[in-house]
Amino acid sequence: MLATSQMAGLTSADVSALGANIVDLAPTSFAALSSAQLTGLNTLEASVLTAGQAAAIVSGQMAGISAADIGQLSTADVTGLSTGAMTALSSAQMAGLGANVADLAVATLSLLTTAALAGMTTAQAADLTAAQTAALVSQQAAGLTSANLANYTSAALAALTTGVLAALNSAQIGGLGANAANLAASNISVITSAAMAGLTSAETSVLSTGQIANLTSTQLAGLTTAGISGLGADITAVTAAAFAGFTSAQLAGLTTLEASDLTTAQASVLSAAQIKGLTSANIGQLSTADISVLSTAALAAISSTQIQGFGANVADIATVSLSALTTAALAGLTSAEASDLTTQQLTVLSSSQVAALSSAAAGGLGANVSALSTAGLSGLTSAQVSSLSSNMLGLSTMQFIALTTQAIEGLTSATIASLTTADTTALTTGQITALTGVEISALTSTQVTALTSSQIPVLTTLQITELSATQIGYLTGSQISSLTNAQLSVFTSAQINAL
Repeated sequence: MLATSQMAGLTSADVSALGANIVDLAPTSFAALSSAQLTGLNTLEASVLTAGQAAAIVSGQMAGISAADIGQLSTADVTGLSTGAMTALSSAQMAGLGANVADLAVATLSLLTTAALAGMTTAQAADLTAAQTAALVSQQAAGLTSANLANYTSAALAALTTGVLAALNSAQIGGLGANAANLAASNISVITSAAMAGLTSAETSVLSTGQIANLTSTQLAGLTTAGISGLGADITAVTAAAFAGFTSAQLAGLTTLEASDLTTAQASVLSAAQIKGLTSANIGQLSTADISVLSTAALAAISSTQIQGFGANVADIATVSLSALTTAALAGLTSAEASDLTTQQLTVLSSSQVAALSSAAAGGLGANVSALSTAGLSGLTSAQVSSLSSNMLGLSTMQFIALTTQAIEGLTSATIASLTTADTTALTTGQITALTGVEISALTSTQVTALTSSQIPVLTTLQITELSATQIGYLTGSQISSLTNAQLSVFTSAQINAL
């Protein structure tokens, strides 16, 4: 047996010539061989090395051992590799281990360099045990290729520690493919927002509801619109707190299926910024329950285009929150949607909100216009009143006097002719002077006779000229006596003759 002191005299050729007799070298003698001498090691010799000899290999010798020779080591040899040998293992040697990678000792696995780990083949990655992947540390994460991670067994992937998961980048996470489903749900929340950006729709589509439920708002903010679309119906698993992390740009990519599946808890946390990202089509997919819990802040951010997405569901907006809708948004309300507003909702509309409605939308209120408060009625414009036509007759006398002079100008002649005596008598002096010539001409005998002595004097000279001789003939003695000199001065001979 060669002594340790004699080892220095051997050449690489001498080492090669030892053949199977190499097993007779004491571990201490074998450890004395240099990396240059070990270049002479052949595959036959590597295959017969004892566990003691393999365990004696030091870091300085590893450079001389070829990948082919590493591949000939026995299970016992691989298991017993020293810490020094593990730290010096190269990427080529790692690949050379082949299926024996599964024999690397768990206790020393954390010593492998990122370069060595990067040399692992996909076939080897599939051979790693859960115990081995659990032994990896965050500093080694950079050496884990996306291709290898995709080939980990479900148990091996699930065993990755939070430290390693937190160190993975978007390319690594994005390469998981269907294996993403095997990430430990309890650890998934440590993946960074930047890494989450690597998840494709194919990967998010395989995530379990348990995994999705553990995602944080910060992580969700890192998803691409494609990644979000992959959640599909499972978007319901996103907690309300996490849902708040989505940006308006992300929600713009929400599918109609996902929009229809949103939970009331999720809808209730939609912020003003987020709701701006929802398309009108997705607004239309929100359930009755979702719409009813939209916050005033969210409703205040609704645009004129988005409001048209509510359709008949506009009736589901909470009455207490309806006042949050801006005049700009209400300008987009369609006549069909206006007709769907409940009488309870109409009671809270302000004058400015009512004024913002298009004439078509105002016309859509129909008979429900009488549900408007006096404040709401004061917002009606002449064009809106005109579109409401005979529906204005449903107003009470007190509601009529709430109409502005501008609104009064919009009453049709048919509506004027149908006003009750009480309505006519209640018209304010301002409303009386606002009556157009057409409206004045439409006053019936009963209405003319009902005009009070305080209303008659405020009729303008132009309005007096619009009264027909027949209408003048309906005036009572007290009414005639209340006419002013200015009014009498414009009477035509026909009107005078009718007195």
